[in-house]
Amino acid sequence: MPCPWYRDGACNSPRLPKPSTAIVTKRCTSESKDYEICKWYVPPETVEEKKEGLLKFSPTSEETKVDETFEQKYKPYKLIHALLTEPGKGCPYLKTFRGSDGKWYALCRVLNRLLTFTEVKLCEHHWKTCPLYKNAPKLVSEA
Repeated sequence: MPCPWYRDGACNSPRLPKPSTAIVTKRCTSESKDYEICKWYVPPETVEEKKEGLLKFSPTSEETKVDETFEQKYKPYKLIHALLTEPGKGCPYLKTFRGSDGKWYALCRVLNRLLTFTEVKLCEHHWKTCPLYKNAPKLVSEA
């Protein structure tokens, strides 16, 4: 099996600034693994894939591990979702968050979405008769 960096008659080692035909020897094309002693050889598994084009700007797996804030995840529209005071704790499926703007936001865990301020009022006062509350054990997993 020839060297993994040998392609089209040139050495494409990541240690080289550009592919070169000047350093190609019999070692590059031999069936044994003689190419491993070459100073230009790098084991393929140790080399990160080079991103090309728009992929250069996509986040790496480490960058995507950062936890999202609720504002990034739910994207609240402040005119209808922002509350001046924290909603009363009635429904056990109502979760509240304090936004970066200092206002409160309410999340229905059954619907998995932010509630408008009108829906929050209904949720505070009539949660025991809410059809979502009645069916919530079937709809919400406690993860």
